[in-house]
Amino acid sequence: MDLALLPTISRCWCRQGQERKVETPGCNEKRYGAGAANWMTGELVWAISDNKDNALFRDVPNQLLERHPVVDGGPVRRICVVIDNYSPPDCPRQAHYAKKVLELVAQCEDHLELVPLPTYSLILSPMDRLCKHMPRQVTHNHFFRTIKALLTAAQWFFEETAAHPAEVMSVARLAA
Repeated sequence: MDLALLPTISRCWCRQGQERKVETPGCNEKRYGAGAANWMTGELVWAISDNKDNALFRDVPNQLLERHPVVDGGPVRRICVVIDNYSPPDCPRQAHYAKKVLELVAQCEDHLELVPLPTYSLILSPMDRLCKHMPRQVTHNHFFRTIKALLTAAQWFFEETAAHPAEVMSVARLAA
């Protein structure tokens, strides 16, 4: 997900013949987000970073591994992370398959698995649906003067959404 100071404009009511004006920054700053939702419980994990790279992506499986550690003597619960086909423009390989990501998956091969979606199948990605919900709640028709204010609002959105697993499952259209 991209978080940008440039406000997202959405339809809104105005008097006939008048336009709604929304301030815009002189210079657009961006930050990036990644996340995962548990399709059975609605549990949500997320990460926000200055860069859209494999370090941002690795943060999400690392959080999942911390929340669901392998217990000695207990059954191994497999974590399947469904991934899209995102590839940064400056990198011919997908960020999801960078060397450090593959090392992480190899270290936890019995506990962690990456499950790629078919190409052009955004409709199958629950996180994409959740990420499209965020602008409606946070950025549509709203101007943030600083990147810090935008990140605070995004953090609030994720914390508030994570506190309501049923909402996560509803918005992401996960099985109930």
